[in-house]
Amino acid sequence: MSISSQLPKSKSMSMTIRTFIAFDVDPGPRLRHVIDQLNQIGPSVRISDSPKLHLTLKFLGETHDDTVSEVAHIVDEVVLEFTRIDSAMAGLGVFPDRKKPTVVWVGIQDPRPVVALQQQLERRLEVAGWKPDPRTYRPHVTVARLNARRGPTPGALLELLDRHAATDFGSFHIDQVALYQSELTSQGASHTALHRSAFHEMRLAERSPHQENTTGS
Repeated sequence: MSISSQLPKSKSMSMTIRTFIAFDVDPGPRLRHVIDQLNQIGPSVRISDSPKLHLTLKFLGETHDDTVSEVAHIVDEVVLEFTRIDSAMAGLGVFPDRKKPTVVWVGIQDPRPVVALQQQLERRLEVAGWKPDPRTYRPHVTVARLNARRGPTPGALLELLDRHAATDFGSFHIDQVALYQSELTSQGASHTALHRSAFHEMRLAERSPHQENTTGS
């Protein structure tokens, strides 16, 4: 059972939506400062307008709306097998390389708990018929995207990459995993959480009644 859900209602004719599974990350002041600096580089760099960032666990792509509930149920079951993840962000980098970067990312200090969660999701989704990603999963938080066709890599970006290659951007806590719908617009991608699944101990905490001291003085 999820803590919240906005799954599309069933319709007579199936439609498709772009979906992905991820969790929210609060960038914190140090990373937010770097994002502000990225935003000042120029039109070739596009940052997220959202106050929170995403760490993607699985990009599902075009998803029939009548299978979204099945995916949400799989996420619920997998997340229940794990405890809350405490980790930290460190290091600024780019994909695919510094010559023609298209993504600016922040790394995860200890990726093992995130990788374990992602691999279990991948296995369960494969059983349900989803094609596994053949690429090695490298957990990261995307902070900006670049238009490589606008020319060479901006010098200001290269300076930021060098300056923050090993910067500690602070800790974060993963309390829940979300199934998102992604809609492409002229301003970039817009993300809507369709379903959120809380980790085991978070659900236990929600079910525990709040106790009040009603003893008279």
